[in-house]
Amino acid sequence: MITNLRSTLVEVYEEFSVKSTISGLKYTTLAQTKFGRCFWAIILLSFLGFAISLAMCSYKRYQSTSINMVIINTQYPMSMIDLPAVTLCHGGIVMMHKLISFLTSNPKRIFMPRGLTRADFENSSRYLREAIYPKNYFPDELDKLHQILSANRLTLLELFENVSANCSDFLLMCQLEGKTVPCSTLFEPVVTPNGICCAFNYENSQVSQRSNELLKRSNSARIGPHFILSLLMKSYSSEDRVASIMHGDGVKVFVHERNVYSLLEVVEFMAPAGHESVAQLTGTKLTSASNCMTGCADPGAENRYQNCYMRCWKSAVWELCGCQIMSGVPMEHGRQACDLPHIPCLARAAPRANSILKQEWQCDCLADCKSTVYGIAVATAPLNAAQYSPSPFQ
Repeated sequence: MITNLRSTLVEVYEEFSVKSTISGLKYTTLAQTKFGRCFWAIILLSFLGFAISLAMCSYKRYQSTSINMVIINTQYPMSMIDLPAVTLCHGGIVMMHKLISFLTSNPKRIFMPRGLTRADFENSSRYLREAIYPKNYFPDELDKLHQILSANRLTLLELFENVSANCSDFLLMCQLEGKTVPCSTLFEPVVTPNGICCAFNYENSQVSQRSNELLKRSNSARIGPHFILSLLMKSYSSEDRVASIMHGDGVKVFVHERNVYSLLEVVEFMAPAGHESVAQLTGTKLTSASNCMTGCADPGAENRYQNCYMRCWKSAVWELCGCQIMSGVPMEHGRQACDLPHIPCLARAAPRANSILKQEWQCDCLADCKSTVYGIAVATAPLNAAQYSPSPFQ
């Protein structure tokens, strides 16, 4: 019975292959040699596999682009816009008063390797901007600083923690919805591509949980004379600024969604020293139609496009330089953080990392299913009121 079934199938296949319009199929039975029949069978199977792979790629591309974005009317009341996160980055990454305190008040004291002095440490600290924006313009000075840090078993991040203007230094007064509260209940230090900054209203943050308990609402304020958040920040003299990420004195302010940590494509403005800056918040909500949610990422922090892209960028830099750059995305365990000896490689890595991400890597970062795009209108005026600018005593 099995033999009859086999012979029947063979006859059906031979008849089909002869009459079929599929190119090459008839040669799998009409070829005079066994080698010829096998050769045509291999060719047909290869092209069949290639056609299936092309179909799968087309389907995946369709899935990744089948997002129907709907823009919510921007004329909706501001109470519909979620209160954003705010990140403050002071320009002074090395402050003279912090540097002197670190050198003199450290219980263990800073050990200077042979041939290097405290003056070398202070002078080489002036070039720490290279750690934020690596250009490799001052390799000799940074090599001296690295020798001192290595002799004292200090990391670059630990150095920034000790010599940068931290939250408790430049945040003098904080008001939340018109009520004065300790700034430590609102802001916490976070590591960003701009160094160590101060974060407000971040998702899954213990400080943000305490601040949310003080907030009467989790949405933006309506237009009026009262502000959700008011800050009085200290300005420093130019002599106190040893190294800075800016050419002037002030604070970089980043406004973004609560679960976006990379600060790559967010709204930012400068709050200059000695000025009062008032920022008016606007926003537009973006969402996807329910029937097209398969081609976008869930709104969780791990899946947000900017966070995903930063993780992919960090992986590309790791492949090139063997270290993790500073970013808002948490460090991966077992991987070394970038230090001063990595600056020459980091200076070369930026364009190469871009090409790697575009050509060699598949980051699989999907667009956000839901997001909020914030806009900021800023007005600035000199802070010359008597209580903030007293006249000198005679």
